[in-house]
Amino acid sequence: MINPNCELCQRERLTEWYYSDDVCWMAECALCGVPMIVFNGHQRPTISEIEHMKQVSETHFPDYGWRNERLIPDHWHKHILPVAFIHPLERSKDK
Repeated sequence: MINPNCELCQRERLTEWYYSDDVCWMAECALCGVPMIVFNGHQRPTISEIEHMKQVSETHFPDYGWRNERLIPDHWHKHILPVAFIHPLERSKDK
């Protein structure tokens, strides 16, 4: 499902893109400048889709982890930061 009012659903290439396929895309966040991985649909991804995004993220950014992003809470996406910069309570691979 695509929401026409959602910035992430629109997939505009405003910054550098690192990856894109039928499940997700990965680009530099226009607001904070760090990489982020974004699920293509506006619904919650399945476990297998999350695992796919984890593999994509780890391939491009080994030794990095996901940080929960709250600015667009209704579209699944994660910012990708060095693990040392992520508080242990914020580290997430599947939330």
